[in-house]
Amino acid sequence: MQFPDFPFILFPHTTLSEAQFRRFSILLPHLSMLQTLRPAPIPEWAEGQFESIPAFAKEEMFKRVEAYRKGVQDMAAIQGTGGMLAALANEWEKPEGGESRFSIQSTLKGMESERADPEETLLIEAAVFLELAKDLDEQEMELEADGKRLERLEDEFRSILGAVDEEEMAELRDVASYAITSDKTSISFMLRKRMAQWLRLLAGMEPKESVVLTAVTREALDELLEAIRSRSGQESGEWKITETALAAIPDPARLEPEDFLKLRTSREDAGNPIPSLWKAIGEVVRDPQLAGGIAIQSAAEACSRFVSGFFKTPATVVEEEARLTMVHIENFTHDAFQRYIDKPGFEMWEGALSHLGPVTMLCVE
Repeated sequence: MQFPDFPFILFPHTTLSEAQFRRFSILLPHLSMLQTLRPAPIPEWAEGQFESIPAFAKEEMFKRVEAYRKGVQDMAAIQGTGGMLAALANEWEKPEGGESRFSIQSTLKGMESERADPEETLLIEAAVFLELAKDLDEQEMELEADGKRLERLEDEFRSILGAVDEEEMAELRDVASYAITSDKTSISFMLRKRMAQWLRLLAGMEPKESVVLTAVTREALDELLEAIRSRSGQESGEWKITETALAAIPDPARLEPEDFLKLRTSREDAGNPIPSLWKAIGEVVRDPQLAGGIAIQSAAEACSRFVSGFFKTPATVVEEEARLTMVHIENFTHDAFQRYIDKPGFEMWEGALSHLGPVTMLCVE
């Protein structure tokens, strides 16, 4: 599997919201997303900068993933498990014997032959899990979009009725927001399981070049660090963890659509600092010792000032920033990472990720 020159790949999620696309489009030159069944929808303005990478070379594998996915969804509906959240938790819960319900129920249903390839079975299980998780992520994104529409309606409401008592408006906003988001799922749901299944698919793809795992939530970084810190003894003592804040810019997700498109088209202008930031990030990824250097700091500061110019009002509040953080673990390989969070996958593809070098993970949030 060939990856781009800038091998940033979304981990462990497989799709992005509009807001996330905006942040990534400014902070990184390119992003790949693992395609477990359906390719992630990419906004028209983002085409060329983002791409989906199929997890399988054989079309037959995608057909089997679709069949299993439908089977889990149908079972959840029949059993009344309370939706896909419960289905995910139940289907992949590990009993004491170690075999997941996915494998047990697949065998009982006759969905696999007696001579099923154990490698393919593990890969399909991983792909189905990530595809179902993607369904949940997309539902959450729809809820977020509803929240944005609510804010716009509030503005229209104000403009039509004139001044409204702020207390009344806050009350109205709270009620509407609760109705929209009370059942909201979290992108952190079963995060460790997502990471395990994602690494399993990466091992099955047999990548030739190194990749840079790129997350949308700080919790993914924390899970990585926890996997390391939970180890004791001589082995863990050989790992050197370096965490660096690479850049912070006014959150482009808060720009009006027309202002964001102006920011996008300005990338070709002379003096635009965004390409310089991308170059500095690429150098830091290749040599993590440059993470605290003047080049990345200067590029990040120039980019922050540049993006600020597209806001109608100052966007300097910390809560309104999009941040890029890097964690690099010296001597801790992707192979070791898989060993600690996905034992079945590691035993099946032991050594498949060892040549990728030490783990470097970025987080854009």
